[in-house]
Amino acid sequence: MKNDLIFIVQECICIDFLINAIMASNIYKHLNFFNNLKKENLKNIKVICHLYKLTYNDELLIKDTPSIKLDRNAQNNLNTLLEYSLNVLTRVDILKKLYSNSCYNKLFQGLYNSYFDLISYIHCFCPLSSNTSFDLKSEKTDILNLDSNNHLFTFFNILSSHNVDFSHKENKIELIRDICIEAIYIFFDYYLVENLITDEYYEVFFESNPENKFYQFFFKSNNSSFKVRIYDKSLIVFYIYQFNDDTLNISPPLNKIDSKIAVDMYLKEKFKGEFNNLFCDENYISSSYYGNDIESYKFKYNYNNRSIEKCLYISIDVNSRIIQEIYLI
Repeated sequence: MKNDLIFIVQECICIDFLINAIMASNIYKHLNFFNNLKKENLKNIKVICHLYKLTYNDELLIKDTPSIKLDRNAQNNLNTLLEYSLNVLTRVDILKKLYSNSCYNKLFQGLYNSYFDLISYIHCFCPLSSNTSFDLKSEKTDILNLDSNNHLFTFFNILSSHNVDFSHKENKIELIRDICIEAIYIFFDYYLVENLITDEYYEVFFESNPENKFYQFFFKSNNSSFKVRIYDKSLIVFYIYQFNDDTLNISPPLNKIDSKIAVDMYLKEKFKGEFNNLFCDENYISSSYYGNDIESYKFKYNYNNRSIEKCLYISIDVNSRIIQEIYLI
């Protein structure tokens, strides 16, 4: 066990370096849960060092400082973070099975849960590509390859990932909040800075019906307001809306044809190759009015891929040319 504990601490040190790099990147620095993961990882290092001292009456010293190559690409660092976390998870799982002592078993189970949760948190935002598989029980660790575009598919790719049950976690609301903020950043290109949020709250719907239970989060920052709905069971974002009090109206307003072209361009940018699986329903068109003037158009797209059949409704403001609302059913 001596070498195992040293190995785990070495990997945890690398995890700390990687989390620091990811938190410093512009892409992920707004996700609050990385700070919690960092604190949890440092706490685990202290626990392992204390266990080492109690067991061997000696300080755990790292003679060979672990070296790790940080990438300028935050997505690659995220991939490496998953790799190191899986290394720890695998080694802890082995120790958990080797030592039947109740004290050791509880400690290793706690460490196992900690790094399993770390992997699960990241997996919610960056699902593993479909051709990548790994076994948490296996002694062999495979490098986890993430599709560089996966984080853009908050609506669709997360549907193909394993449902993660966070019902036992005290900070589930915090996780859901972070997912909502991430969705706002992805789909509306709006970085919701914590200290600039002037108002926020959430509501729970169908609380007694686990299959349909969802949360609705509201955020207000400066002159922008956002509403995000997310399912409790699967953590799938299925509705997102934005409104800006000081939107600059561009004259003349878009007509129906130009609105459709603008929506197509938006979907191509956000969904990349998945756009090819979206088919516009030409028989559906909905308009909202302000007085006698058209304010927005809503289009319907049918999505069919990987045995997933969904409908995507998307609204565009004809004056500001801003995507206002996206709804997945």
